[in-house]
Formats: sequence, structure tokens, C-alpha cells
Amino acid sequence: NNVNVEFDNFKLKNLNIQFEKGKKYVIIGHSGSGKSTIIKLLMQQIKPTDGKILIDDTDINKTSSVDIFGCVNQNEHIYRDNFINNTTVYEAYSKKTLSDAIAYLNCRRIDSIKQKENCSNLSGGEKQLVTLLKLLIMNREILILDEAFSALDLNNRLLMQEKVFTLNDKTIIAVTHHISKDTLKYFDEVIFMDNGKCIKFNNIESFIESKFYNNLLKNIA
Repeated sequence: NNVNVEFDNFKLKNLNIQFEKGKKYVIIGHSGSGKSTIIKLLMQQIKPTDGKILIDDTDINKTSSVDIFGCVNQNEHIYRDNFINNTTVYEAYSKKTLSDAIAYLNCRRIDSIKQKENCSNLSGGEKQLVTLLKLLIMNREILILDEAFSALDLNNRLLMQEKVFTLNDKTIIAVTHHISKDTLKYFDEVIFMDNGKCIKFNNIESFIESKFYNNLLKNIA
């Protein structure tokens, strides 16, 4: 509610967004527009200069978002340890749950990294797969994905999108620079960030028909 953030030369101005349970949201915008700032606010990594962030009418400062949000970003921490300990967080989560998650994702690349003894040596895409497995095992109600598939090759990115974005009974908030219709089709609403300001679209069609979408496509080209 009316959230403002100011640091260095960046300002996030009068941000008002309501995320509803079970819906899927995608946050899009140019580099430096404020996309990741929203994620950092939700994960309590930074605090707003003004305004409030509420979860079911409870101030986020009076609770811990760790038990509510599961987050994957581009630089998730990987332990210098084996696949099992990385995905189950040293068996804080069961191996049975891990097996179920592997079966659900059904990704051949995971089969090739299960025997790894030091996951810190994995490629960027392989590390993202390890982190995605950990996210599924944690079974949080709200999933926050900040460029979570950015290091994956095209085929595996499309597979992970299909598997993760179609999860039932999950609220998903995703930041992505992939703005093709094949990616956007999974989302209920678009939050377009433009230099610290938020422009909301209640459906994908209205965003695709907007000048903002066309401008993004021109910049990519």
C-alpha cells in the first residue's frame, strides 16, 4: 500500500499492488525499472521508505516471509556438497519428497546431475534446476521466481515453465525478460514497471496490445 523506496538514484513511487491467492503474476520492464526491488521488498531484504506491505492485513514486519514465500533468483546459494544435501537442505526435507519432485519435473538434465558430489561446480542452468527442486520440496504457498530459468537452454526453460507455472494452488510472482506469448500465456496479470512506476494489466491480451509490449519487442530486436 503506497510503497515508496529510494536509494542511490532510484525511486519506486507510490506502489500499490494486490496479489491474490492462487493467481499468477508476471513482472516485466526494462533493466533498472524496479522489478527486482519488488522481490526484495517481499523477501524483506529491503524496507520501504514509506508505505506498508501487508499479508492478509498483517504488517510484513510483524511476521517472517521465510515461511510463506519460496524464492528462486539468478544467484541462489549452492552448497559445496552433493546433490542430495543441496536439494533436501541436509535432509531437512525428505528424500521421498525429493523423488516426487524429480518425477514431476521429468527433466533428463536432472538425471545427469543427481550423482554430483560438489554442486558448486555445476553450470548456471544446472544450479537453477537444483534450486527449483528445493523450491518444490519446500512447498511454500507463494512462489517468487526472479529470472529463475535464465541460465537454462531453450528446451529446458520451456519445460520448467510448463511444470512450474501450471502448479495448482500456488500463487506465483515471476520476474522475467522472456516476453513471448508462449511465456506470457501462463499468467493472469502483468505488472509492467517503468522507471519506478507500476502499470497494471488485468489480462495478458491487453498487455500484448499495448504500446509498452511493442516497445519492449523493438528493444529486444
